[in-house]
Amino acid sequence: MNQDEFFSKGFNFGYILAKHDPDLSKTISIRDNANSSFFQGLIWGRKEFEKELALNKSQELDKIRSNKKSIDRDLDRS
Repeated sequence: MNQDEFFSKGFNFGYILAKHDPDLSKTISIRDNANSSFFQGLIWGRKEFEKELALNKSQELDKIRSNKKSIDRDLDRS
């Protein structure tokens, strides 16, 4: 396997691990294996999952705020 394949496998594993066991993912990511392509991928996979999670939460908050503004406008018209 070449370096890109190790990175890809690590990325996918890191993403899935962060989704199902975030604590273990963080623990593994702290290890001093940064020079390994697999562990670089694992770290990037975990970060990608966390970024998507934060984006989803932000979008949910925006939706809630938008709904609240709509309700407030409807109440003001009454």
